[in-house]
Amino acid sequence: MGLLSLAIFKTRIPDRAREPGSGNDCQPLRGPERPEAIVAMNDLVAMLVLEAAEQVGLQIPNDLGIAGFDNLDSAVANNLTTVAQRPYEIGSEAARLLLQRIHGDKDANKQYSCPRN
Repeated sequence: MGLLSLAIFKTRIPDRAREPGSGNDCQPLRGPERPEAIVAMNDLVAMLVLEAAEQVGLQIPNDLGIAGFDNLDSAVANNLTTVAQRPYEIGSEAARLLLQRIHGDKDANKQYSCPRN
């Protein structure tokens, strides 16, 4: 099936208030139509996907690849793929470009690339 849209999956991540193993929460991870990989919006969601995958007996990364963003220690400790970002630098550059546009600079850069770590 390839990548599963997290927008579809995120409503089905296990609800911690439900009884463990109830089965309905992890339906997108069961059967032949399950995804090969999931790209989560951040590492916290990736950790919840990991929990759901473990509930249905999937082995990470052999059965399912999981990636998130933020480079949290907990994601790294659980061998999840994670993308390190520079939120301060990204926000600062976005604010600078916005102020340039507000002050009439129509040629302000529309694209910015942060340097790699």
